[in-house]
Amino acid sequence: MWNCRWTSIPGGSVTCNFAEFWVYDMNRPGEEPEIIKLEDLPKEYYRLQFLVDTGNEHLKREMEVSMATGEIVGLLYDAFAKQYRTPPARKRCTV
Repeated sequence: MWNCRWTSIPGGSVTCNFAEFWVYDMNRPGEEPEIIKLEDLPKEYYRLQFLVDTGNEHLKREMEVSMATGEIVGLLYDAFAKQYRTPPARKRCTV
């Protein structure tokens, strides 16, 4: 079992299966998650606001690190993509 008070851990956790976001409230362990469908995200994004608490300095730093990491991953992707050429288009036979 966890050896800390619930208030000392993040308030929520999110998992995603590319169709839905499952939002777990860590202050209510054992309860069913709130589900946000991907197609509803444009009007339901506010429900994920706890992920970007702009007043929390710790979360600001985590966001900065995450953005920097994303930039590095993008550079790696681009470098790998340059090493592979796109196969030529196949000629179509029409009868």
